Amino acid sequence: MSYSDFKTPEEAIIRFGLTETSVSMATVQPVAPIEGSERLNEQLQDGFQNALDVSTEKIRSELIVTPILREICRRFDYRIGYFSGVSFNVSAADGLNGECDFLLTGSSNPLIIQVPVLTLVEAKDASIRAGLGQCIAQMVAAMRFNARTGKEVAIQGAVTTGDRWKFLTLFPNSQLQIDLDEYQVPSQLNDILGRLAFPFAQVLGFSVDGG
Repeated sequence: MSYSDFKTPEEAIIRFGLTETSVSMATVQPVAPIEGSERLNEQLQDGFQNALDVSTEKIRSELIVTPILREICRRFDYRIGYFSGVSFNVSAADGLNGECDFLLTGSSNPLIIQVPVLTLVEAKDASIRAGLGQCIAQMVAAMRFNARTGKEVAIQGAVTTGDRWKFLTLFPNSQLQIDLDEYQVPSQLNDILGRLAFPFAQVLGFSVDGG
């Protein structure tokens, strides 16, 4: 198996012995929003509607998802790494291998994956649920990857269609939280940016205020 073979969240939850709760993360894990920069807002204004009209994964990735993730990298002065379509092989025996759509990591070296790790999955056929199993498997892989370095921290994950985003958190005690809420671009862009930046601000101790 590989990450993409996990077709449902239930399959990944059972396989890895996780305990799942569905919560409103805005309540149990509030995160300060981050205002999008003028640069990001202009990029989304130029490409957002085109991405929705064409509605392929590739164009949504190029015109919506990538600009948002690159914004996070800029906010940390490129002290975090951005990976797209990279192999992340942790345990082939457990199906924790294969390509990840996107990874953000705590490494300024673009060739090195380093804690913390945030994994993001592009939803297939515009179905958030269809991407949850793959995302959970990648979060488990990131948890095991971190444990090898002696750094057991909560792992953040997300599934997105470009315009809709759902976030997940996996804790070292195998507790998985799936956000009941979905965040919309562009109306909740600042909340999405805050949620994406959160694990790096926590671990790296680096402020991301301002544009």
